[in-house]
Amino acid sequence: MSNYDRRDRQDETAMWDAGEVRRQESAQQQRRGDEKRRSARRRTGTAIYLVCVVLGSCLLAGIGWLMINDLCSLNKAPVEVEITVEEGDSVSDVAKKLKDAGLINYRGFFKFCGLFFHAKSTIDPGEWKLNSDMDYRSLIQNMHDYEADKVNKDGWIEVVIPEGKTVNEIIDIMVEAGISTREELEDACANFEFQSYSFLKDDMLGKVNRMEGFLFPTTQAFDPEKTAVYDIDTMLTNFVTQFDDDMMADINASG
Repeated sequence: MSNYDRRDRQDETAMWDAGEVRRQESAQQQRRGDEKRRSARRRTGTAIYLVCVVLGSCLLAGIGWLMINDLCSLNKAPVEVEITVEEGDSVSDVAKKLKDAGLINYRGFFKFCGLFFHAKSTIDPGEWKLNSDMDYRSLIQNMHDYEADKVNKDGWIEVVIPEGKTVNEIIDIMVEAGISTREELEDACANFEFQSYSFLKDDMLGKVNRMEGFLFPTTQAFDPEKTAVYDIDTMLTNFVTQFDDDMMADINASG
């Protein structure tokens, strides 16, 4: 092979090597560019996600605040109206009347909360004077006919014990309904041993408030011919029936 041929081959090899280097550099630049674009897209996607989370949280917080305001009757213009509840009206029907009267803003939320406030069993037919100072619970309780807390055909007196009432408030309700006298009910709560109920602690004997938390809120029928001890025992029995064995064991242990 002549010197010219060798030089030609060397030149071709050098040109190929130079071209290959340029191709590799170009490929590396392309990869770096692609990586930068992917990184930019990731950063943009993360930023959009964070903006959506913040906006969504603000939106939910705003909606929650409006609903809490409605539930608790906060920041409402003074309104006093008379609402007529017809026989057969559902909680949804009542919610519509309350919204139309300007007493609530959210019918669906009122219906939902009504499940916890026993709206279906508490609201009675009649004409009720209500105002915008009343929260959901008060609206429901003020549409109940306490005066007519029925004496049924057997002569038993049926009363509603609302949730959240103290022992003394429950006694007030029972006295007003004519079930027993205050003295007899207070004496039964404070001094009768009720040995069947181990969650009543001996060191509280002699105190009316030893019954605190154990007179279960419900609609309860009482026989006015029975003693106050019988009436309190009936309510304690009702309390026990609301809980399974494991829950009662926890209640007994907590004391």
